Amino acid sequence: MPKISSSSSSWRICHYLMIFFLVEILSLASEWVEASGLNASPQSKILFPLREEPITSRDSFPYLSKTRLQSSYPAFISQLLLPATHSDLNKVGATASSASSASSGSSTAFSPSFQLTYTGSDPSSSASGKPPRPLVALVTGASRGIGKKVAETLARAGVSEIICVSKSQAACEATSNELKALPCKSSAYSCDVSDGDAVEALMKRIALEHANIDILINNAGITKDVLFMRMSRKDWEDVIKTNLNSAFYFSSAVMRGMMKRKFGRIINMSSVVGVGGNHGQANYAASKAGLIGFTKSLAREVGKLGITVNAVAPGFIISDMTDKMTEEAKAATLNTIPAGRLGLQEEVASLVAYLASDQAAYINGKVIPVDGGMLFGGS
Repeated sequence: MPKISSSSSSWRICHYLMIFFLVEILSLASEWVEASGLNASPQSKILFPLREEPITSRDSFPYLSKTRLQSSYPAFISQLLLPATHSDLNKVGATASSASSASSGSSTAFSPSFQLTYTGSDPSSSASGKPPRPLVALVTGASRGIGKKVAETLARAGVSEIICVSKSQAACEATSNELKALPCKSSAYSCDVSDGDAVEALMKRIALEHANIDILINNAGITKDVLFMRMSRKDWEDVIKTNLNSAFYFSSAVMRGMMKRKFGRIINMSSVVGVGGNHGQANYAASKAGLIGFTKSLAREVGKLGITVNAVAPGFIISDMTDKMTEEAKAATLNTIPAGRLGLQEEVASLVAYLASDQAAYINGKVIPVDGGMLFGGS
C-alpha cells in the first residue's frame, strides 16, 4: 500500500476546506441578496444559484439554510455550522418554565430571568452561614392600582407574607384573599394613613400579630388637583398628610425592629411630578418631592445598619386616572414620552420587587424613574 506523505495529505485537506468555504461564501451572498430583495432579476439567479430555499419564518437562521446544511455536508459539519434556531431556544425556555411551574405548583406572572431571593441577608456576607428566614412585607394603599400590583408581585416573587393596608377594609380583604390563593400568607387592615394616631394604633396591633416587618412599601397616595389660586388649605393638607406624612408614620413604626435585625427595605412611591412639577398639582408635587428628600436623608442615616431606603418615581402609568383622560390629553402626554406609550403597573411593581430583594442590598438612597424616558435617568 503506497504511503501518503503528510504534506500531500495536508494539502488535500486544505484544498477541501478552501472549496468548502468558497461554497459557503457564495451561499451566504445568495441569501443576503434574496433577503434584501435584489434577486428579482434573472441575472441574480445566475450569479447566485446556490440558494435552495427561501427564508419563510423567524425559526430559520437568517444566513444559513438548515436543509441545505443537513443535505450537503456530513452530520458533524452540519452540527458545527448550524446554530440553535428561535424555535429551539423557545423549546428550551418552555421546558424550563414548565419545570419551574411544576416545582412551585402554580404559574407565576412574575418570572425574572434569575431568581430573586428574600432571606433578610446581605449577599456580600453570605459566607456567614446565617440561615434564611421568612420575610414580611407591609404595603400601604394595597387595595387597588399600583399598590395592589406590588403586593401581588412580591407574593409571586417569594416574599413569605404580605400585610395589606388600605382605607377600605372590604377592598383590602379582597386583595388579601387573592394573595392567599397564590398561595401566600396575607392579612388585611383598614386605616386612615393620614392620621398619625390611627397609624400608631394599627402598628401596635400588627406588632402583636406579626414578629417583624422587613419590607415597607409606602405607596398610599391621593390627588386633589386644582390650580394653586383655587387650592384650599384642606386640599393641600389632605394630600400632604396622606402622601408624605404617612411615610413618616409607617417608617417610624418599623425602624426600630429593622435596626435590631440589621436588615430592612423601605421603598417610597414618589412620582416624576415630584421631580419636574405639573400644572395644577402643587400639593401633589410637593408631597412627592418631599418623599424624595425623605428617602435620601433616611438612607444616609440607616445605610450602615443593613437597611436600604429607595424611591420609585412612576411616570404616566395605565390606571383609573389615565382611563379618565381625554384622547387629546393622552396624545399630548404621549408626545412627552420617548417610549411613545403609557407604562404598565407590572413594570413599576417589578422594580419594587427587585429593590426589596437581597440582590438590591447595594442600592440605597436612589430615586428611580419608571417613565419611558421622560426624565432621562434617575438621581
